[in-house]
Amino acid sequence: AQVQYYRGLAQYYLGDRPEALRQWQKVIETDPSTIHPKAPTTLKSAYLIRGMAYYRLGEQKAAIQDCLAALKIDDADAGAWLWLGLARLALGNVAVAFKDFSTAIHYAPTAENFYYRAVVHWLQDDREGAIADLDRAVQQRPSMVNAYYLRSLLYATAQDSENAEADYQRALEWEAKPSLPVVWNEVYGCYARGCARQNAGHPADARTDLQFVDQQCRDTHNTVLTPRVVEALAR
Repeated sequence: AQVQYYRGLAQYYLGDRPEALRQWQKVIETDPSTIHPKAPTTLKSAYLIRGMAYYRLGEQKAAIQDCLAALKIDDADAGAWLWLGLARLALGNVAVAFKDFSTAIHYAPTAENFYYRAVVHWLQDDREGAIADLDRAVQQRPSMVNAYYLRSLLYATAQDSENAEADYQRALEWEAKPSLPVVWNEVYGCYARGCARQNAGHPADARTDLQFVDQQCRDTHNTVLTPRVVEALAR
C-alpha cells in the first residue's frame, strides 16, 4: 500500500491525475484490520498510509478516523498527528488542526511540522506566529522552498517589500539547484508561490500555480484555502 501511495503522488505531480487517483483507490481498498494484531507497527503504518490516501481523495472524515486508529496504537506518532491536522485543516477545523500540529512538534520538532503550524498561524491572521514558525523551519531545512514563499507572502502583506523580495529570491535560488527534489509544491506552498509570482509581475506562471492549487483543493475538498485561491485567480 505504501508503494502505491507514493506512486500515486508521483503521478499526480507529473500531471497524470487519473492514474494517481487509481493508485490511491487501491490503497484504501486495503483493509488494515486483516493485519495480524501482533504486528502493531505494521498495523499503525497501514492505518496511516490509508489515511493519507483518503486525504488525497478528499475523504477527510475517513482520513481522520484512520489517523485516530493509528494514534490509538501509538499516540506519540508525530506523522499521524501531522496528517490528522491536515485532514482537519482541509475541513476548516483550524483551531483543532493547530493543536494537532503543535502535538506533532512536541513529539518531533521537524521543519515540516513547524511549517504546517505556520500555515495555521497565517490562516488565523497571526503573522508574527507564522513567521516565527517559518524561521524555525528554514533553520532546520534551509532548502525548504515552500517556507520561503509563504514567508515572502507574509512580508508582502505587511508591506515589508525588502524581506518579501529577499525570501522570493532565496526560493528561486533553491529551486534552481538541480539536487533539490521537486516535491515541495504542496498546496499551501504552491498558493504562496502563485501569489509571489503575481507580485513579481509573472501572471502566466502565477496562474499555472493557482490553477494547480485549485485542482488540489477540489480533489481534497479543502474548504479553508479555496476562497483565497478563487480571490487570487480573480486578480
